[in-house]
Parts: sequence; structure tokens; C-alpha cells
Amino acid sequence: MSALAVAFEPVPRRGGRPAIAGLRESILRTAESVFALHSRLVQETLAEAIVAGQVRRVLGRRPT
Repeated sequence: MSALAVAFEPVPRRGGRPAIAGLRESILRTAESVFALHSRLVQETLAEAIVAGQVRRVLGRRPT
């Protein structure tokens, strides 16, 4: 078989369940909300630590 004939062979279908409509978008929406919550919690914890004087340098800045 030539290389051109091999390139046009159909890809075999994968077995298993058919795709669930909207699943990828649902996963991405959930991940976005989880990461947003995590980011907010990290910011709040960092702000509390700064107020309590437990953090001396934030983002490479020296305290003033």
C-alpha cells in the first residue's frame, strides 16, 4: 500500500458509550468555579496573614 492510501484509511471507532452532549462544557464550568473558589480562598488567607504580620514579602516587594 502506498503512503497516500494509508493516509486516507478511516479511523476505527472507539468502543464504549456514545459521547454525552455538553459533558465537556459542564466539566469546564465546574472546573472554573472550583479554581475561582480556590483562588479566592488563597487571596483571603494571604490577606489575613499580611494583616497578622506573618508575611513580610509579598510578590517580591519589601515591606514599607
